[in-house]
Amino acid sequence: QSLDSTSFFFQAEDGIRDVERSRGLGDVYKRQSTQSTWDYSKDMDVKEKIIQVYSDIFLGCDAHNWEKCLDSMVEEPTVDYSSLSGVPASKVKAIDLINNWKAFLPKFKSTMHFICNHMVNVDKDTATAFCYGHAIHILPDSPGGDMWEVYGTYDYNLVNTPKGWKVSSVRFNLKYQGGNKDLPAIAQKK
Repeated sequence: QSLDSTSFFFQAEDGIRDVERSRGLGDVYKRQSTQSTWDYSKDMDVKEKIIQVYSDIFLGCDAHNWEKCLDSMVEEPTVDYSSLSGVPASKVKAIDLINNWKAFLPKFKSTMHFICNHMVNVDKDTATAFCYGHAIHILPDSPGGDMWEVYGTYDYNLVNTPKGWKVSSVRFNLKYQGGNKDLPAIAQKK
């Protein structure tokens, strides 16, 4: 029997060639400039701040902290939940939107909003963001079941204002509803 042997050799090819004998890769990287035209840490800080802004909307809704929701939006965002509600996208006053949520969401025993798979693109003072979303709404002892679930994705536009990043538009893209789809109407009657 013969054994095939494969060897791999990796070498740093950063365009650095000296007559000096190298003492390993550490030497190659030590001689590179530490300055970069792109500050990745600042970019990640901005992206994390943006994710936190729209996360605060969901966290605020679940905790009934309406001020947190309001602080995350411009005064008149464009809102599009047409894939779920059938109501066309429109500009609304943030305070009116929050007041609608305030009148509806506490009728459930609990709500839990989960978001993940964030993608954020920043262009100076504007940004776009995308994430997956899953919302659970619980109303015990309801005819047809206690839980209504909604799955989809969100598309956000944000602007950097003197008060920080704010959501200027949101579009929900429904993928699936599960559980008791009559639960919103049941909750509305409470």
